[in-house]
Amino acid sequence: MFLGKIARVLAFLAVIVASVSFAPIAAAQPGQAAIGSEGEQPPSAEPPSPIPFWTKYAYFVPSRFGDLPGWLDDSMAEAWKAFRASCTVLANRTAWTGPCARSTTVNARNDDDVRRYLEREFALYQIHNKDQSSGGVITGYYEPLLRGSRRYGDPYVYPVYGTPEDLLYLDSRTIPRAFGGVQVFARVEGRTVVPVCTEFSPSASCKGPYTLDVADAKPDIRDKKLRVRIEGQRIVPYYTRAQIDQGALATARVIVWVDDLAALYSMQVQGSGKARLPDGHVVRLAYAEQNGHPFTPPVQTANRKSGSRPAMLTRGIEIPLSGADSGEDTTAVTDADSATLTLRGAQAPDGAEQRAGPAANSKGADENLSPEVERMVELLLKGNAEPQRIPISSPTVASKAARPAIASEPARVKSEANTTAKAAGAESTSIFSSDPSYVFFRQIPDSEGGPMGALGVPLTPGRSVAVDPRTTPLGFPVFISTEGQGIGTRLNRLVLAQDTGGAIRGPVRADYFWGFGPGAGALASRMKENGRMWLLLPKDLQLRVGAEFSTRGINGAAGTGEAECLVPDPELCVE
Repeated sequence: MFLGKIARVLAFLAVIVASVSFAPIAAAQPGQAAIGSEGEQPPSAEPPSPIPFWTKYAYFVPSRFGDLPGWLDDSMAEAWKAFRASCTVLANRTAWTGPCARSTTVNARNDDDVRRYLEREFALYQIHNKDQSSGGVITGYYEPLLRGSRRYGDPYVYPVYGTPEDLLYLDSRTIPRAFGGVQVFARVEGRTVVPVCTEFSPSASCKGPYTLDVADAKPDIRDKKLRVRIEGQRIVPYYTRAQIDQGALATARVIVWVDDLAALYSMQVQGSGKARLPDGHVVRLAYAEQNGHPFTPPVQTANRKSGSRPAMLTRGIEIPLSGADSGEDTTAVTDADSATLTLRGAQAPDGAEQRAGPAANSKGADENLSPEVERMVELLLKGNAEPQRIPISSPTVASKAARPAIASEPARVKSEANTTAKAAGAESTSIFSSDPSYVFFRQIPDSEGGPMGALGVPLTPGRSVAVDPRTTPLGFPVFISTEGQGIGTRLNRLVLAQDTGGAIRGPVRADYFWGFGPGAGALASRMKENGRMWLLLPKDLQLRVGAEFSTRGINGAAGTGEAECLVPDPELCVE
């Protein structure tokens, strides 16, 4: 009997060892995952049964393509442009070399051919929360259009900053573990801060030139880096929004000045945008960097007074309206009665309970749409047209002669521009200053394509989403299904994970890109849906996974994986 118990324990341990390993998805049939390495099963063996696995933040359950809601109804050709864009970045990675090469033979205009390719090349897993629930939140975002000028002057008094030259990076993984209460010395190499030793290091001569003072700073979840600066002989966290609003970046480069503080904050939340200059030229702005502080928007309180101004959602968040847009004094606004941000050109609902408003394809919802955007939205909702074929106006690219004055004119003009920047910053202190995070931009050429996402490819309206890269790897196909309570229609469609965002955190969490302009903004602002997500993994992918297993007399619950990133990436998700 005793030997029998030992045998059962050894058998159980063998299951554990076999189920926690680097698992190639290649051995699985569509919708199945193989645990173990190639060659472990004899050629005549049946494919292994699908087994759930988990990471530190999510739980993944094998699924079948045929069980996806609307899988056979989705217009796969619409998603193909976004898929091929992902391949421009992923094609050189081991698990993607084959799938991307074979994708060139797919008939992009034939939905069935695309579906067969996806079912052949990928294994399907439903993404669950760590408690194994499958529900999550899917919101929307868009690319806004602001009014701007290359020169400071009323009404263009709010600066859109490029990445400051004094912004430095400190890899949090290089800081000694005994950092708390211990003085750490560091040096600066270019933009990188390098810890060199601590006060208790064996070498008594180990000193400066700088000491770290970043105990309260938090690293970016993607690259594990702190955004810092030099202050005297110390390395400290970079400036907060409040400090920037008060003129801390008086010497930083201004790309363009805009006339609306609320619209500027909205663009920072969206992560990209355009500014139309008085002469009609368009400056396209892409995300460049962030100041390293957590995204903490001045969210509207639940007990909003009935007489407050209308509410509007930005990436699923209710954000207070600034005086710049309302004509009111923001210094009198409190957390209890602050109204929320109205995105330019959007029709605001009366309250959070009514955010669904009229149906997304009704006249009442579309009265602010330009003709081309109205057509785009209509086709996206119907799912019967390729986004790349929708006519979009072609704005003029800003000429070299129209570059920022502070970057091209004499020192005297630059000094004056810095002075006005500082003054404008002081005047811009508002309710938005309570959010410590701040986004810096870079100018990119304008085009008919979407804005540049975190993956480094243009976003495709209706087929690109922003995700949490820890649980949904960037570039990978994702299938989403929403209940339609916000925009008035359900979305069951294949999308590509090509962007991230400070508000996009969690395993079953996505931000759906609607496109450019006020019409797309109106839809994005109404979208806060209950939804589910499925992830398509290349079958050649090697994963560090664990399995939920149950044996006679032992009912095992899902364990906890140690890996933070489902698919580690040197830039987008590092361990």
